[in-house]
Amino acid sequence: MGVNATVDQAASTKFPYNFCLTNICIAADHVSPKLIGEMESGLILKIEQADFNGSAVAMNFPLNQFAAAKARQQRPTTLILTQTDSAIALTDPF
Repeated sequence: MGVNATVDQAASTKFPYNFCLTNICIAADHVSPKLIGEMESGLILKIEQADFNGSAVAMNFPLNQFAAAKARQQRPTTLILTQTDSAIALTDPF
């Protein structure tokens, strides 16, 4: 199990869960340069996974300001997807 990240109609990138506790799973990994490039030129980042009940959960994040935000920083990009019983969050730990 894990998380799938898809930009527009490109092939999805899989991120396996690193660990799970009772009510939360963490999928964290370095993002490939290919995915970063897709995010810079893409419109929508779709995050898909199964919730704790086995139902599919998908969220769309607009990418209209991603390229400009990335240009302001010059460090490796790491994204962390966190799922709890009531929410899913995509965060940058830095």
